[in-house]
Amino acid sequence: MNFKSPLLFINVVALLGFLWITGFFGIWIHGIKAVSEDAGDIFTQAYPVEGNYTVKISLSNLEKNEGKVLYEEENNKIYVSEVFIDTNSNYQVVFRSSGNYNFSGATLVSGIEHARQNNGYTDILQAKATVAYQGRTFELFPAGSAPLKYKDGDEFSFYLYASDVDPENEEAVEITLSNLYINFWARKPNL
Repeated sequence: MNFKSPLLFINVVALLGFLWITGFFGIWIHGIKAVSEDAGDIFTQAYPVEGNYTVKISLSNLEKNEGKVLYEEENNKIYVSEVFIDTNSNYQVVFRSSGNYNFSGATLVSGIEHARQNNGYTDILQAKATVAYQGRTFELFPAGSAPLKYKDGDEFSFYLYASDVDPENEEAVEITLSNLYINFWARKPNL
């Protein structure tokens, strides 16, 4: 019985060491970020997604917008995570991107381009947003971004200025995003 305890301990330590060395824990804990930061072994590319994508936003019931899908294809999705009124009485529409990752690499469709630079990565909000209201179209301005904030993706937001819309006369507006980016990370083959 005493002989099995040290052997079990050695096997558990060996298994944990193997999982640590192979990067399993990094991917399990950090997701896409762990894949993207593996600069030596990962090939990366980002390119624009063609098309315009529209979602209807309720101005009278802000909580009703949570979860509305803007983009969905295979394992990539962009949806409204929150709409709120900020301290300047402007609306802020927050989009959440979720993608797919595993030991081979990752994909993420987002408003943010995750590009490789000489000193690492840079994250650039590339998406453009407009709102259609009473037959007119207004440009929305970026409010912020949180690159690879989540295990499976990121977050970005736009301002919808109160002066552009009148929530008392308009229950909902349509927000259209263009210039989304697909970010692709793939493990380089060992030759």
